Amino acid sequence: MARLTILEPTELYSQGSRHTFSFDGWDQEAISWPKSRGENLGQTGAFNLFLRGGFKPEITSVGHLYRLRSDDVVVVDLPAGNAPLPNQLLSGLSECAATKVYTGSLSGATSSALGLPKFIERTPSSPYNSFGVRLDGFPTPIQSADWAIYAARETPALSRYGQIFEIAGDRLDPGKALCRPVDGASLIYCPNDGTPFVFLNGHVLSAFQAWLQGQEDLTQWLGWAPRQHWLEQFADGLLSEFSKAIDLSKFASLSVASAAVCFRHDNDDSCDGTFAQVQDEAGVEATYALLHDGNLDAWKAIRTKFPRHEYALHFTTIERRWRLNKYLHYALSKTPLRGVVDQYSYGRDVYGNGGLVDQVSVARNAGISVTTLHRHFAYLAYPEFIDALDGVYESFDDVRATSSLFRGNIYRWGANELDGTVSSSGAWPDVQFPFWLPWKLAHAGRQGKMLAGWECTLLMEPEPEFLAQVLATRYARLPQKFVMVCYHPANTVQSPFIDGGSIPWLKQGIDIARHEGYDFYRYDRYIAELNNALETGQ
Repeated sequence: MARLTILEPTELYSQGSRHTFSFDGWDQEAISWPKSRGENLGQTGAFNLFLRGGFKPEITSVGHLYRLRSDDVVVVDLPAGNAPLPNQLLSGLSECAATKVYTGSLSGATSSALGLPKFIERTPSSPYNSFGVRLDGFPTPIQSADWAIYAARETPALSRYGQIFEIAGDRLDPGKALCRPVDGASLIYCPNDGTPFVFLNGHVLSAFQAWLQGQEDLTQWLGWAPRQHWLEQFADGLLSEFSKAIDLSKFASLSVASAAVCFRHDNDDSCDGTFAQVQDEAGVEATYALLHDGNLDAWKAIRTKFPRHEYALHFTTIERRWRLNKYLHYALSKTPLRGVVDQYSYGRDVYGNGGLVDQVSVARNAGISVTTLHRHFAYLAYPEFIDALDGVYESFDDVRATSSLFRGNIYRWGANELDGTVSSSGAWPDVQFPFWLPWKLAHAGRQGKMLAGWECTLLMEPEPEFLAQVLATRYARLPQKFVMVCYHPANTVQSPFIDGGSIPWLKQGIDIARHEGYDFYRYDRYIAELNNALETGQ
């Protein structure tokens, strides 16, 4: 089979432009994270896009480009800025027989160095506008506001796919937005003379990754596609356009379950093991996320009674500033001091500077499984939490995946409050990161490094009918689907929003998943199968 390869990000990217956000990393190293146009994210975006299409993307180094054959493909996201490409990279690309898929910053100097036609950078007429294209007939933004695209200055023998337009006017409503075609700008270019290159215009793969991991706010664009499958439809449409320029059928397929569901349950303040019993009786395995708190012994007993389930760490993004005996805390809460004892630390103060590494280490020693980690509470400081996860993967070989990017509050670039612009929140029922397969995170502050483990989203407390809608939605070019669904044990009997508790919802959810042909997985087991499918060539 032909190989679908992604050039190693750290061999391609530098530290990025001067527009950066600086902070101290998990290892106390000074980090400068580039903020403009999703710099250093595109290579991981390419990996996630093709993985989502059911392919097996491989990471290759510059030194191994010469080994690729004419039927192979290599993706190269051209770095931002006008600095010349390294000689080693230029030499490797010139010796590489594979089709090169170029995307990113295509300056005149870069075009000449790579032997590509001349393109000119185009930016929107207003910094609030974006560029879009029709994918399979539906209009969609292809990147964030004020990001650049490129228009052909010459008209050589090029095949073009996807007319790019500028999105203006009522930008948030696809039915009312002004969509103005941009002369000479198409989404994909490829030569008619057999020259082995394809140009994917703009910073589409960087935008895909930036939306996927929360660097750019997707919520403003949710009206342009099905809200719970936005990134799914986007990926499906991009793959459709790629198939016009590249024969995707020649690449090896990913061999994992075509339809998988993971019921995840966050114990929070509950010691109720009813969910575990119901699922055990139904022959369903699930994942339980356990806080390292006073309820841990009770959950260890539940684990002994119902061992088919995964009992993983529920890491926290919030903690009390004052650790007091619970009886003393209760007594003080009845006094004027309650405003002091109820103070909390959030986000970067909890897991930054190695704090998450410490949480995992302590939980591991307490007997909690750390193969997968699951977020507790809504506070996520971007990009510090990605650096914190990188620290965990660097420190513990047995941590394989997390589930932290789902509905919550994203505080970007040092912000400590939600303002609707720099920081944003995802309201129920939006999943905020609508993408139903585990994916890889990218560390733009460490030269685009792809994190070792996996991330995924989940659907929080869905009504059975809503869950049925999500499970039933499939896309032609996305052969696999993995849906994580969360119900809290604290709601088994009484719930502020579920009459009679959530046990009936869980039982109906199991029946719906079976009816739709889904297999039931613990998160750790699905990740093991995914890793095995990528590593063994199966």
